[in-house]
Amino acid sequence: MKKAILMTVLISALSVSQTITAQMPTPTPNNISLEYQLEKEAAGIAVSDDHRVFIALPRGGENHQLPSVVEMVGQKMIAFPNEEINKNTNSDYNSHLVSILGITIYKNTLWILDQGKRAGVDGIPDDSTKVVAVDINSKKVIKNIPIPKPFFRETIQLNDLRFDPTHGKEGTIYISNNGFAKPDQSLIVMDVATGKLRELFKDIPEVSPAKGFISYVDHKEQGCVQYDLHQDQDQPEVFFFYERWESREILEQHLKTDHLNTWGDQQKELLAAPMEVFIMDKL
Repeated sequence: MKKAILMTVLISALSVSQTITAQMPTPTPNNISLEYQLEKEAAGIAVSDDHRVFIALPRGGENHQLPSVVEMVGQKMIAFPNEEINKNTNSDYNSHLVSILGITIYKNTLWILDQGKRAGVDGIPDDSTKVVAVDINSKKVIKNIPIPKPFFRETIQLNDLRFDPTHGKEGTIYISNNGFAKPDQSLIVMDVATGKLRELFKDIPEVSPAKGFISYVDHKEQGCVQYDLHQDQDQPEVFFFYERWESREILEQHLKTDHLNTWGDQQKELLAAPMEVFIMDKL
């Protein structure tokens, strides 16, 4: 196997905002696309038939005090359905949106997946994991369906959801679980009318990471401003990563992540020479 040479430049930068694009549903005149500058990491986005845009701001990467679900009005984030339900609280989890990852819209209902995991908080509090349905016109909560143990656990990560109106008396929710910390992947099926849950396809290959797969930062990790891979024109075996991070502290956290440790263990097999790393400050 031909081995490569890798060099990386890491640059600490000033804080920046995240850009997220909302593609309007069809039919829409002129194929309208909107861009928003956000203060925090966005996880989910949903657009209604009348072009209202809703965004999920999870608290798993940063335990922020902003709402976890917002509606975009112009470039302004408005807590949805209200400020009270979005309060970052340490009690009454069932009545608050703790940390939202997935959102989806069916007709006039916004379905919200609360995975309950917040940065800096040990464990997932009881009553925090749930599916909440909100009428987007009245802004009233019309469903609050808990996800109890064992369907939530420390090794699970409830990532996204979809609503299926064709199965069940009031429809069916499908929730993807991509696992957390160790293999624990599955598909969770929720009957909306009864709240009954089933867990399917647990840890089978179709829902599990490919063996030997190495993830990499694609400008999506918290605090990552730029992450580009280059190849030398004259020496094609030489590769160069150019990275920019919001701060040195965030960069240090990135260097301690599990996927970087995994990469470190595999360098000897993949590289012809040790990787060179240069850490610089922008002038």
